[in-house]
Amino acid sequence: MLSWTIDPIEKIELIELAKARRAGKNPASTRRRSAEWSDISLEILGLLGEHAVAECLGSRLQDSQRYRLITGSTGDGGVDFWYHDGTPIVVKYGHRWKSRLYVEERPGDTDEAWVDVPKNSILMLVHGRCVKNKCMCEHDISSPNKAIVTCLAGWIGEKDFRSRSRKSDFGYGGRYWVESSELSDARELIQ
Repeated sequence: MLSWTIDPIEKIELIELAKARRAGKNPASTRRRSAEWSDISLEILGLLGEHAVAECLGSRLQDSQRYRLITGSTGDGGVDFWYHDGTPIVVKYGHRWKSRLYVEERPGDTDEAWVDVPKNSILMLVHGRCVKNKCMCEHDISSPNKAIVTCLAGWIGEKDFRSRSRKSDFGYGGRYWVESSELSDARELIQ
């Protein structure tokens, strides 16, 4: 498992980027509301995970995000970034230590209701340091001088995810998921 520290300056830039990205999205089509998490909180956590993976893999997340904002493009089409060889990657962030990799199902989606899966060859899980009954995400995000440590829990190929994942509804709609222990080591992707 790899860890990545997002320093306070990077964190501030990423929070602003997440706010701008969120403002450009259609809330009705991008994410379901949660009683626990605001859409902007989910956007920030997701972008922190995407940034950590991009930095570890030597990709250029920041440039692609800024390009979409400058050109007015909304969303990322389900692909968070492209690896060196053109492989599409999606990143999922779970705030709990040893979280599961979840992919949501949305009514009306095509391809058997898989959302981001068909567009990506690799699905990666990044998780935070929260434990049951002790969430530190809001504190870590809102503390201006606090760095955030994330862990690249691992990755799984699209075909393996489809064959291994289970489907459950935890009260937020259908989710396909695998345990973090079922993922391949993220270090395998570093060149």
